Amino acid sequence: MSLLVKTNALSRILANLHLFTKEKNENNANDTFDYELIEQYVGLFRMLFLKDVFDTYHTQLLTRRILTMKDKMVEPECFFIDKLKQQCGADYTDRMEELLKNRMLSQDLSSKFIKENLDSIDENDAKQKSKHSTKNNDDNERYDIVPKNYFSCFRCLILPSQTAKTWDSLGRVQMSPPWPISLLLSKFSDFYEANMIKRKIEWSLQLSTVKLGVTNIPGLKKVKCSGDFATILLAFNIFI
Repeated sequence: MSLLVKTNALSRILANLHLFTKEKNENNANDTFDYELIEQYVGLFRMLFLKDVFDTYHTQLLTRRILTMKDKMVEPECFFIDKLKQQCGADYTDRMEELLKNRMLSQDLSSKFIKENLDSIDENDAKQKSKHSTKNNDDNERYDIVPKNYFSCFRCLILPSQTAKTWDSLGRVQMSPPWPISLLLSKFSDFYEANMIKRKIEWSLQLSTVKLGVTNIPGLKKVKCSGDFATILLAFNIFI
């Protein structure tokens, strides 16, 4: 029993140690990653007796980490998972691969959505200039257009409902983000449903990460928080 507990703990420590190393590399200014270090972790992984315990812990950590994962970390994650597949087979890494596939699909859809809308905004700007519309008419016609700079900050992660059940304990927050953020989310929902037949999106403000610029408060330039907290700040704070 004592040996089993120690082996279980070792699997968990290795999963957390691997996470720590990835976070350290993720915060580096350059885009390089120490793949030789991943090979060393794989060597330690081969020595584990309870590899299913490592699978459980690593998948749980990946499910959390993927919410804020930077684009440059996808390739090292795929590299590590491929090494695990070579050791234990496709069934072992199935859940991990599914998470990264959803991450990459989300990235592709977001890029396509941003490009289409930026092109549309440029076309509308050209039409407005050619028509020489009055200011009032411009305001009315552009009310349903998300400001251009909002698109550069937009990133979306789409996960299946089965995976999302991991966070069911959070409950649901019933609130709507201010315009034009709500308009941006609505436009992406329409875009997603048009491209992914028979699928719908349910947004989670609690799992979203938002960066807000701060004005007129010395020493504080930005606030990073969840989407629900950001909605409250935007509703009641004149400095954001």
